[in-house]
Amino acid sequence: QLLSGYIIPVNPPIHDNQNCALTPTEVLSLKHYLRWMQSHGTVKAYRLHAQLLYEATGIEILSLYLVRKLATELTGISTERVDMCPKSCMAYTGEFKDLTACIYIRDKHPGPCGEPRFNAKGQPRAQMVYIPFTPVIQSYYANQETAHAMRYRHECLEDTLRNQALGDNAKPQSFSDFPNSSNHVFHRQGLDLFTLPTDTAITISSDGAQLTTKKQSDVYIFTITILNLPPDKRYRASNIIIPLIIPGPSAPGNVESF
Repeated sequence: QLLSGYIIPVNPPIHDNQNCALTPTEVLSLKHYLRWMQSHGTVKAYRLHAQLLYEATGIEILSLYLVRKLATELTGISTERVDMCPKSCMAYTGEFKDLTACIYIRDKHPGPCGEPRFNAKGQPRAQMVYIPFTPVIQSYYANQETAHAMRYRHECLEDTLRNQALGDNAKPQSFSDFPNSSNHVFHRQGLDLFTLPTDTAITISSDGAQLTTKKQSDVYIFTITILNLPPDKRYRASNIIIPLIIPGPSAPGNVESF
């Protein structure tokens, strides 16, 4: 049973802006924005390089605010703020979305946390930023090169099934990856899952980290690895999705709520 009575549609919703015509200003601004992101530049660097591009090409470059807005509209990738307990016990989602105080009980504590959700002005006392990862995965299928790479899982599984069908004449495996593992074969043969080339398998990992040694700055980081990609691309930093980071000061209590 899915949260809030959600029912899986027959056809998944797709944010499609492939037929959106872009102006020369929008095209050059997006290229500039992408290079700026890859270089981890400052806001001042964005403005100065935008001015240089305008002087060299005569094409106006959108402001950082406007180009971010354009990128969000084209990709469907945006951030959401989710209320959470100031002590990182739980997030106010699902069955907890209407609560006004934290009900999580930590080990060795006699009762619930009880921290109020809102301050005196009715504003959330703590929030985390969440990036929905479905549009990120959809973007891989919107590019010819990455869409081909995303078929690695399916092609590898099909090769494994054909090899197993040979019985005694099957070629022995020298190593095993997820797409040709016995677990994934069971997904197909035992559970009738992953029948389409675009069905996507992911793993979700999480761990705590302390950002500085000078003060308490614990965070809890979640990462998503796309198992459809070949091993040489799967674990590159550019292909690892970070959908959320739970701020401290404490380790999260009810992880499922986040």
